[in-house]
Amino acid sequence: MNQIPLTEDQVACMASDGDWLKLTPEQEQFVLGCPRDHVVMLLDNMLVRIEGNRAASVMASAFGTACEAAAKTLGLTRNEQVADIACDTPSLGARFLRVTMRDVAGREASAIGMIPDPRAH
Repeated sequence: MNQIPLTEDQVACMASDGDWLKLTPEQEQFVLGCPRDHVVMLLDNMLVRIEGNRAASVMASAFGTACEAAAKTLGLTRNEQVADIACDTPSLGARFLRVTMRDVAGREASAIGMIPDPRAH
């Protein structure tokens, strides 16, 4: 697994909601050189190349955890009781994924699932 750190200026800009997305030439080459079956994620102030299947797996885990929590909050016991599930788009570097579930009676509940660190799986 390959990774490249953000610069100190990028980290400072990110912490202050500044425009930190301008990549250095090395970072740009790192992203552009990503194999087709990999994705680049922001983790702990690092750009990290992860296998696409692994990235999908950790996102699915977070989604499933959040859905289970929302269903439990609503007291749902069957999938047929779910009318709709909406998932917030995670921001760069997000560690949690939020879903909002609506049941057939119109009640809503939101819950979060932690996005596991894909480097640990």
